[in-house]
Parts: sequence; structure tokens; C-alpha cells
Amino acid sequence: MEFEEPELSSSNPSNDGKAGNNESDDRTENFDEEKKTTIGFYGPQFIVNLDGKSLDLSTSDKKSVFSRPFDGGLNQQWLVQIDESGGAALRSKYNKAYVGLKSHNQGAAVVSMNHPFYWEISKDRGGYKLAVPESDLGLSLSNSAILRPLSEDQGTQLFILENTPENQEAIKNGKFVPWTSTKSQGFNAGTNINVTINDLAGAGNAANALKDLQDYFKSDGVKNIVISLGHHQVVNTSIPNWTTSFSSNLGTAPITGQECTGFPNGYFRIRLADTNRYWMLYGSKSGDGDFFYLVPPSQITAEQLFYLNPKGELCNRGANVDIMSSTLVIADNRPPTLPWPNPWSHSLPTFSYSKETKLITVKFYSDPWITPQWPRPESEWKDKKFIIAAETPTQTRIHGFDEIARWASPHSKLAWTTRGGSQFPAKHTYNVGVQEKPDIVTPEDAKKMQWDIEQV
Repeated sequence: MEFEEPELSSSNPSNDGKAGNNESDDRTENFDEEKKTTIGFYGPQFIVNLDGKSLDLSTSDKKSVFSRPFDGGLNQQWLVQIDESGGAALRSKYNKAYVGLKSHNQGAAVVSMNHPFYWEISKDRGGYKLAVPESDLGLSLSNSAILRPLSEDQGTQLFILENTPENQEAIKNGKFVPWTSTKSQGFNAGTNINVTINDLAGAGNAANALKDLQDYFKSDGVKNIVISLGHHQVVNTSIPNWTTSFSSNLGTAPITGQECTGFPNGYFRIRLADTNRYWMLYGSKSGDGDFFYLVPPSQITAEQLFYLNPKGELCNRGANVDIMSSTLVIADNRPPTLPWPNPWSHSLPTFSYSKETKLITVKFYSDPWITPQWPRPESEWKDKKFIIAAETPTQTRIHGFDEIARWASPHSKLAWTTRGGSQFPAKHTYNVGVQEKPDIVTPEDAKKMQWDIEQV
């Protein structure tokens, strides 16, 4: 008798595990394509006007919101949270309060509040406008943080810049305004332009491209440069070079320190110790992002067979094993996207097996937990010890494409699982996932944390 796949619970049970009905999904996807994935912000941001005045939360009463000279403090750092309809909430890095309104009238001061207020965000010549929904008023940082007509560019044209040392220096020096005409900015012959070339394909053409640019800039005449940015992304130059081949099994290539260890060569299965329950990929027609669960199969199938590839990464059915939130998922080979790393494109976690303890530990190189406020502080994940366990205290859940769309390549949706929203509840018998390693492991806990590796 063949094993039957269990039924999954879902955030929308009426649609067989898919998040939303087909009609509403189409509307959300189209809107996401135009708004959510084209306007996205990652980590703390500075919000400044043309004069470099910054949106500033008072550190005295922790309630008032001002327009003040830039200093880069926590009270001038904001998390820009985009909702499903494209609105933008501004949350303070200093005390987690939101920027909102007591009045929607012209000249009204903005204030901090405990619940989010979603501004209507739109691009504006390299910057942004933050408008009151269904109004011609927007956030202005001219003399104070107030509502003014959107037509007043001097105050309402805002620039949202990631908190990096380069951006801090640019704001202080008044050289942060991108993509606008030299007439409106008063640029002169002494203006510096920094160009970064990322050779993502590893083709080795970056040096030649840089030389061509240098020759172009040295030539006489007025320059007309058009830069196509595609999705709104902040460049991170730390993208690794994937062209180098690594092999932890064969020992024929450099070691990166991120290889999985303790697993045998060739194919193997992973079984919960003293049980007949194995890791298994859910569904024979799984898509990118589908999850693994714990079952007693009647026969060996490809969905149970794991191996380490030449890079030392844990794999199943020709794809990588990754972790999204607390869930083990299958991950296709994906092109890097910026900013890197992100929940969709990152260095894979390292899985390490100990024959002595029978524990499988996990090390992360970026925050795995997918939330609107991603990333969390590093103290919440970077140096903590994580293990793989059965019947975890949190649910295991398949993320829908809309949850990772702001980091993903738009065309990757074609390969993404259609089971978004499907889940096993916490402590479910089929549940296998990641949890923080407890300081004290009781015998009962150990039964859910110990694994046997069976070479096939």
C-alpha cells in the first residue's frame, strides 16, 4: 500500500492551499509587479529633502516629529514598510513608533503614533513623494515636518536612502541627489561620480567596461548618460562569485567554511531516530519554495534522497535545501538579486550532522525569518544556535510568491510553488523544521532532535 500525502491546512482552505482565489490573486500580482516590486526598501533608511533636512523623531518627548539637519542618529532612521496595496508606513528605528497624522489639513504637523499610517508613495525624478491618500497634500520637510501641497517641490520631494557610510557622507556633503538635471541641482565641473560595476556573470569583463567608462568621461564635450535601474535596488558590492567550483567531498577545490559536514558521500536518507519517519519533499511535482515534511514512506522515492553537491551544499532532486522562516524548503538555483543577501537570494545555510549527538545543527549567513520588517537585528539570529527538530513549536509553512516578490526576479514566479499558504500546525506529527537549540535538552526533547543518516 503506497503512502498517501497528508492534507495540508491553509490560510485559505477554500482554494486547495493557494492563497486567495484566482481572480484576487491576479489583481494582487499585477499590482505587485507595478508597485510592490518596483518600490522596495531594505533595512533602515534616511528620509531627507533637497536641502538635506532629515525626518527626525524627538528624543525628548519621543512623540514629536521634526525636519532637522542630518546627523544620522537612530531617531533619523526609518523602516519603510510597503503594504499589499503599495502604501508606505514609516516606522522609527529609535522606538518603533510610526509617522502619522492628527489632521489631514494643509499645514498640519505630522506626529508619532503606535499604529501604522500608510502614505501613498510614488517616484518623482529620482526621489519620492509621500502623499496623504486621496489628497493633493504630502509630507514636507521644508521648515518643519508638516503637510504641504505636493506641487511644492522644495519640501515635498524626498529622498529615501539606505543607512550606509557612503550615503551618510553624501547627505552631509550635499551630494546625495541622484538622476536630476544639473540645472536643478547646481552641479559643477567638480562633481564626483562614483561608478560600481558588479560582474555578476563572472565573465571577467568588468575591467574592460571600467576602462571604457574612464575613457568616455575623459573625453571632451557634454555627457548624456542614461542609466537603466530596473527594480528599485540598492547596490551591495559583497555579492560572492559563484563561478568558482567547490568540493567538500572530493577535496579538489578551495574550502569556503560554509560546507555542510558530517554527511556521507552519495545519496542518503534522514530519519528521526528510533522511528520510521523520514524527511521527504512534499509532492512529486514540487515547485521552488515547496517544503519538506516527516513521514513513514512505504518505499524509497527521489523525494527522500539527499546528497551534497560539489560546493558542499545539501541538495534534493537537483535543487538546494534552504530555510525560509522556520521551514525547510526546496530552492532552485537562483540568480543573485540586490541588495544581497536577501530572503530569496543568499548564501545557503550550513547543515552539520554529529554522529555522537545525532543532532543536525544549522548556521545562517542572513536572516531567514521573512517578515515585513526584514531584516531583524543580527542579535536575534546571527550568533544563536539552531537545530533541526520534529514537531517544532512553530508551524511549518510554504511562503507565497507575494511574500518574497520584492527580492525575487519577476520571472521566477513561473517556477514558484502554487501551494503558498499551506502549512502544518505547530507540534504536528508531520512537522520538521528549525528551532533554537535549548540550553538543557531533556530526554523527551532529544527524541524530537536526534536523527539517523542512512546511506542508500
